[in-house]
Amino acid sequence: MLAAIATTDFNGLTGHIAFDDKGDLKGSTITLYDFKDKHKNVLDVVKQ
Repeated sequence: MLAAIATTDFNGLTGHIAFDDKGDLKGSTITLYDFKDKHKNVLDVVKQ
């Protein structure tokens, strides 16, 4: 499965999905959330 991840290059509903040879997302945005009292709060947004 790990070998197949490196070859993934797909335009999906949420955008382009591709991985490098280490299995990390290429050119992606990762959003970290915190949930407190049933409310979602953005902690950080990391753009690669």
